[in-house]
Amino acid sequence: MRSAMMALSIATAILWLSMGVFIATAVYSATQLGISISDAQVGSDGLTVIVTFNITIDNGGFHDMTNVTLTAKILLGDLVVTTSTSGPFSIRSGELGRLPCVIEIDLVEAMSNMTLLRTLMTEDVDMNLTLAVDLFYAYMVGVELSTSFSAPWGAPMSGLEAHPTVVGSTMDVDMSFTNNSPISYTFKLEVLNSTRGSVGFSDLQGPISPGQEFSKTISIPLDMAYWTPGEWYLMAHVMAGGYEVVFEVIAHV
Repeated sequence: MRSAMMALSIATAILWLSMGVFIATAVYSATQLGISISDAQVGSDGLTVIVTFNITIDNGGFHDMTNVTLTAKILLGDLVVTTSTSGPFSIRSGELGRLPCVIEIDLVEAMSNMTLLRTLMTEDVDMNLTLAVDLFYAYMVGVELSTSFSAPWGAPMSGLEAHPTVVGSTMDVDMSFTNNSPISYTFKLEVLNSTRGSVGFSDLQGPISPGQEFSKTISIPLDMAYWTPGEWYLMAHVMAGGYEVVFEVIAHV
């Protein structure tokens, strides 16, 4: 009986020692974790802006990393513009892991919030990018790291100015802006009446290339049978890659 108790005591001591060593090495491994972020590459697909970059994680600790998941969130003020998740990945002890992160800002999806869409279309703003890394050491110890930084947004119609005048049955719109986005697109203007019925369209404008400055008077023939001079709306239809977004340029009420 005494031998059994002694054996149990020794086994318990070994277990606690092993746990202590494991915890110590896990804590040490966490202090050896190094993370760096590459420069971002910005491109487009239709009316979607695509931002890609790599997260390099240096696993200098004693244990493998598993279930490494990257979550990137872009916010404009308190409003979440988009969220992207990639992974899970694994990084062996002593290795460098280069993990891809792709963030897509879809202007078509932004049409569900017209205030957000107009901001994204016409204003160069600083967005907040929050990046979170979740992982496990030795399949058991969970670690979560996060960082945030500002990222500039270049608008497709940055600094948009529109000055309409109506002469007879035509609306002439003096329009200017700069395409500070990576998107190449075409657009046309539409006039709506007080019931938001269509009164007339302009000719198609563009293509407007990235970096291009636009300044032109655009003419819109009006159907005077449906024209309501006391209340009308000027809309912009922006098209690229088979996709289209529509936002309000002017509300005359």
